[in-house]
Formats: sequence, C-alpha cells, structure tokens
Amino acid sequence: MVETVLDLAEANVEFEEIIAKFEEQRDGDRAYMLVDDLHWLAKGGRLSNGAAVLGTLLNIKPVLTFSTEGKVEVFEKVRTVKKTMSRMKELLLKDAKDPLAYKVYVIHTRAEDRAQELYDYALSQGFDDVEIVTFGPVIATHLGLNTVAYGISPKK
Repeated sequence: MVETVLDLAEANVEFEEIIAKFEEQRDGDRAYMLVDDLHWLAKGGRLSNGAAVLGTLLNIKPVLTFSTEGKVEVFEKVRTVKKTMSRMKELLLKDAKDPLAYKVYVIHTRAEDRAQELYDYALSQGFDDVEIVTFGPVIATHLGLNTVAYGISPKK
C-alpha cells in the first residue's frame, strides 16, 4: 500500500484519488498464517498455557487472520500441517478470484519448504506477481519458527 501511495504521488495523482486507491487496497487485503508451535502464542499471551498444551496434544494448527480492527484472531482450527496448508490454498483462491488482479506475498520464519509450496501453488493457479519474504524479528518472536503465511493485496 505504501508503494502504491508513493507511486501515485510521484505521478502527481490528486490526493483524493490516492486516498481512494489506498482504501480500496486496504479493504481488499487478506492474510492467513499457519502457526506450527502453539508454545509461541502462549508465550506472547495470545493463548493460555493449558490451551497450548491441549492444542499440541491434539495436533491443532490454527489458521490466524486479522480482524477488521487489525487484531490477530483465530480464523479456523485445523488438525495437521498438511490439512492446514491445503486450507490456506483454498482460501487463497477464494479471496483472490482474479489471480492477475492481486499481488501475493508468501511470508515465513524458517519455513522455506512450506513457503516454496505456497509460492509454487500460487504460480500454478495463474498468479503472476508472487514474492517470498521473511517475517521481521518482532513478528517472528510472536509467531515462532516454522510459521508460514500468505497475504494478498489488490494491484495498483
């Protein structure tokens, strides 16, 4: 979104049009995260220790997303990484009906194989603007290692 605003400002686009494009992008953004180890969510206060232990025993891998207020929340609880990866792929296609209209960011913390799997899947589904990036250290501390996510944003 920042890149879009800067590009439009450099192109001398009217302020009202820049704000409208920013809001369109903001409202069209989606992100889903697969947290591999619930221990990190418990350490960050997003999950109780008891829930983390029980979830680990049941092999639950939550799919997290952002609420309309910008808070991280549980979107779904899925068992096993394989099923969660499949669900994330389904959500990618559901949220981005026209692959050419979206940029896809695959984001991870030391989950290169999972990130590559999501990247390859996005390309195979017709997305032409896909990038793999890593979470910054602060976000990585809250989500833990082996976390993978994707975010989509409408193109300019």
